[in-house]
Amino acid sequence: IIRKDNQDYVYVVEDNKAILKKINLGLKSGPYYQVLDGLNENDKVVVLGKEKLFSGCKVKAEEMNNF
Repeated sequence: IIRKDNQDYVYVVEDNKAILKKINLGLKSGPYYQVLDGLNENDKVVVLGKEKLFSGCKVKAEEMNNF
């Protein structure tokens, strides 16, 4: 989760590109967050390496099991 200008964002992978999407968060429990709005069920969210990304850059997605 990226916090910018009092808004929350995540990078998702679409067509092998990183896309910055605004999200609305709900409850937090430890390292887990409830996402109320902004993501679709099958969105692939970037969880590692997001510090090096910018919207539109090419990426290669890899599946993570039991994250």
